[in-house]
Amino acid sequence: MPFAKPFVDNLANEIDLNQIDYVIANHAEMDHSGALPELMRRIPDKPVYCTANGVKSLKGRYHADWNFKVVKTGDKLSLGRNELVFIEAPMLHWPDSMMEYLTGEAILFSNDAFGQHYASEHMFNDLVSPSELVEEAIKYYANILTPFSPLVTKKINEVVALNLPVKAICPSHGIIWRDNPLQIAQQYFQ
Repeated sequence: MPFAKPFVDNLANEIDLNQIDYVIANHAEMDHSGALPELMRRIPDKPVYCTANGVKSLKGRYHADWNFKVVKTGDKLSLGRNELVFIEAPMLHWPDSMMEYLTGEAILFSNDAFGQHYASEHMFNDLVSPSELVEEAIKYYANILTPFSPLVTKKINEVVALNLPVKAICPSHGIIWRDNPLQIAQQYFQ
């Protein structure tokens, strides 16, 4: 939140904010949504896609009644050639959590799942030390997701059972998994 204005100013330097068609809110925790009030102040009528619990969390946190569009697992949002398919992921690691799968590109936007508290100038798993990355992913899981392990296992099994191609997993924290991206899911089961 302390960086909301500079963040949105930087975003506005990259794209006319009026060209934003919608906002996807995977999770209302401050590290995910802290700049949302500033962004929505500038584009107040744009729809905000989130879970029903996401609406409750965002309204409770920001006391705002934005143009919320509630989505459930399996709901889709057309992006032209591709679609975003929404996947509710409650308690990974909050009740409002969700993920998206981008068809055509085969990208899973996994929110807090498969993340790390790890920063690098290199964005992808094949460009950083594999042992360091796995160590950081293990620490992240231990600190963030361990209390919800049965739910994590159940949700991962649900997503894997869809048998969708996955070319990349983009977590909200840390490095993007593009080389053998499902290796992190396998690590979660060990």
